[in-house]
Amino acid sequence: MVPFKTTAIQEYAMEIANDELNHVRYLRSALGSAAVPEPNIDLTNSFNAAAMAAGIGSSFDPFADEDSFLVGAFVFEDVGVTAYHGAATLISSTANLGAAAAILAVEAYHAAEIRTLIEQLGGNYLTYANQISALRAAAGGGNEVAISGSTITAADSNSIAFDRTTDEVLHIVYLNATTGIITSGGFFPNGLNGSISATAS
Repeated sequence: MVPFKTTAIQEYAMEIANDELNHVRYLRSALGSAAVPEPNIDLTNSFNAAAMAAGIGSSFDPFADEDSFLVGAFVFEDVGVTAYHGAATLISSTANLGAAAAILAVEAYHAAEIRTLIEQLGGNYLTYANQISALRAAAGGGNEVAISGSTITAADSNSIAFDRTTDEVLHIVYLNATTGIITSGGFFPNGLNGSISATAS
């Protein structure tokens, strides 16, 4: 449990957690028998490995305090936005596309909230977030914008949110920037469950 000191940030964190839980419940319901079991998730060694790879240090505990929590949340929220955007062209069902677009919107709210709070925080934690951003760019095909006083939105020159392919997302969550197909590592030490392809329904 994160020892929050700011009520508003604790409430934001709880809202985001509840939104993510609701997304999982919705998706599992929509997928029905095609839903796969929850994969093994590592939120200790993976953050340490990410911190080392990003040049932050040999360890990083996103649960140590609310400032560290914001950086930990930053690791994932932008990736969620780019992943849903990247999947949009792969979804043939109008109903599923509409639901995915709605989830993407909520993920974008989360990402903007986290990016804004980190920019306001400044100091080392802003530096850490931008080091994580650079690490994601190296692992996941570029498509990153550093947080600054004048830049909160992660988008291209047309103000269109970035997208990522399935492979680029996997390289980020597996913490592996090498080219080629990888099947496990990082936050998912045993890989993800089910069949992962470049098509969706």
